[in-house]
Amino acid sequence: DPGNGQILAGGIDLQQIAPDWWRQQIIYLPQEPYFIDGSIRDNFNAFKPDLTTQGIRKLLVDVGLESLIDESPGGLDQPVGKAGINFSLGVRRRIALARALSHDGPLAILDEPTEGIDAIGASYVYRIMNEMVRSKKTIIACSHDRDIIRGAHLFLDLDEGPSPIVKAINKDDNI
Repeated sequence: DPGNGQILAGGIDLQQIAPDWWRQQIIYLPQEPYFIDGSIRDNFNAFKPDLTTQGIRKLLVDVGLESLIDESPGGLDQPVGKAGINFSLGVRRRIALARALSHDGPLAILDEPTEGIDAIGASYVYRIMNEMVRSKKTIIACSHDRDIIRGAHLFLDLDEGPSPIVKAINKDDNI
């Protein structure tokens, strides 16, 4: 809850929006994704219970991880391990991105989307971000990746201190 003022989403005060509905509107990739101690399928279904096997597979193909399910004896039922320990950081991040994409909302919040990902994996992330732009999604990305920064329509360098944009947001208490 804001200390004062309002946070608006689509012109509606966020306090008037049902939290469960609002969560479905956001594609969220945290810097440190969390996985339950279960299978790949379990981790997708815990995030979105109605997701089908075909839906999970499509999302994994979209992030370039079809070999993860096609070449593994467990397929979607292979264990992720506690916190995703069975996979490299790059694979964990792409699984988390695929899972986040199961919510096809108009807002994407991506925290270091290419961190720990090799060049091939990063190319899938860039393609997905470009598709989001083409479909008119709002993307908020925190990143040190120069390719992501070069592609930004608006850039805010947090190391530079307050900028006119930050001052305008703080002044109006309205985003």
